[in-house]
Amino acid sequence: ALGKENFLDVKPGEGDPVAPILVMGPGTGLGQALIVPFEGKVRVIPTEGGHVGFAPQSDEEIAIMKFILRDHDRVSAERILSGRGLVNLHRALCAIDGASFTPIEADKITEAAINGDGPAQKTLNLFCSLLGRAAGDAALATGARGGVVLGGGILPQIRDFFLKSAFTAQFLAKGRMRDYLADVPVRVIVTDGAALVGAAVMART
Repeated sequence: ALGKENFLDVKPGEGDPVAPILVMGPGTGLGQALIVPFEGKVRVIPTEGGHVGFAPQSDEEIAIMKFILRDHDRVSAERILSGRGLVNLHRALCAIDGASFTPIEADKITEAAINGDGPAQKTLNLFCSLLGRAAGDAALATGARGGVVLGGGILPQIRDFFLKSAFTAQFLAKGRMRDYLADVPVRVIVTDGAALVGAAVMART
């Protein structure tokens, strides 16, 4: 129900018009749902994909997971890919790097990163990379070759930073499954109130 002007293109691709579209919303949490074409209409399938386990792939990421495990008995994707996740990443990286840490909210981390603060930039770069990896994994898991749409309140605030990040490289870094995702388009919702538009559509149908 949204127009082209409501999106920011992140990764081009034709997509498969009969395949599901994955919607991910890194914000307060990490919401995920599928939009599935069905008999000329679409069906929305809510999921709890944000609660899959975080799979670290480097020594630094393992150290981050161990740091977060001090406070939680499990590290899910949402523990690192949300507003609270940004704070978790920032705390962990400061501890690992031996940098001083002052409690700071997610919006202040993104603001500091955009203004050139080194630790905040490292945090936000890692956040974007891990989001790309998670989005690619979720697209593989669900067959979402119709496209990936990113919502939530974080990405519209960092659009230039995000477009220069390793998101797309990590989205595609799937070894022999790279070609499966090569033509999957990725877009970010940049308009306010998208959830209300969706609610109105659901109410009408």
